[in-house]
Amino acid sequence: MKKYTTILGLILVSLSSYAQTGINTLNPRTLFHIDGAKDNPLTGGATAAQQANDVTVSGQGTVGIGTTAPGAKIEIVGTAAIPPIKVVNMQVSNTATIGNRRALMPVVIDNTGIMIGQFSPVSQSNGYSLDGEFVVAAGATTPVFTAGHYNSVFTFEFLTNFALGDNDISSVYGKITYSVKNGFQVNGDWTYTGNAAASAVTVTGVGTNTLTFDFDSGSDLVFTTSGNFDSRTGVISVRKVGTGASLSLYVFNGRKIR
Repeated sequence: MKKYTTILGLILVSLSSYAQTGINTLNPRTLFHIDGAKDNPLTGGATAAQQANDVTVSGQGTVGIGTTAPGAKIEIVGTAAIPPIKVVNMQVSNTATIGNRRALMPVVIDNTGIMIGQFSPVSQSNGYSLDGEFVVAAGATTPVFTAGHYNSVFTFEFLTNFALGDNDISSVYGKITYSVKNGFQVNGDWTYTGNAAASAVTVTGVGTNTLTFDFDSGSDLVFTTSGNFDSRTGVISVRKVGTGASLSLYVFNGRKIR
């Protein structure tokens, strides 16, 4: 009798390996189904509100969070109170070290909810993206981009703190590109801030290796190059020419291409 019981048990285990498994539900809708709030009906499908606390794995290898019928390998459905994805402690480049400069690719979601990666020129060899804050003491120079080559193209937007011009009351915004062949170039929509007493600004050095946002009085903002662009050791740096408070240069959408 013991022998027959053992055989029957093995058969049942074998059969159960092909069954649907439910946790907190007697009505699993997929191969593996967790009903977090134990609020699904005993028969039939669950409502959207009931599915909001469910996690499922289908026989096709799709995973659903907040849905019992995932339409992609992973489908996450949020609610009005809980977003579908939250990322904490995401790596950023606020320390502005080479280790934080990455070949990042922008991610977009199409009108069907599918997430895809857009082409990014930094995905080419030797490219990287850069966003971060660079703190520069008055009179000092701080590297921003490194590993520059004569085939490299650099592009970035920037904004400074109020540490320029007369009495450090002005900040500057602009978009810059640089290549060895064409020097520094500035987008025409650059601008600066300040009250009626603020110094006027003139941009000098376009097309060269030294670009200056030259205030009529007070401290200036200067971008320079150094190193050897023939051996991929070229550097683009920022400098505050003058005295007073330290300059904070906030770089965003920065890219080194090639």
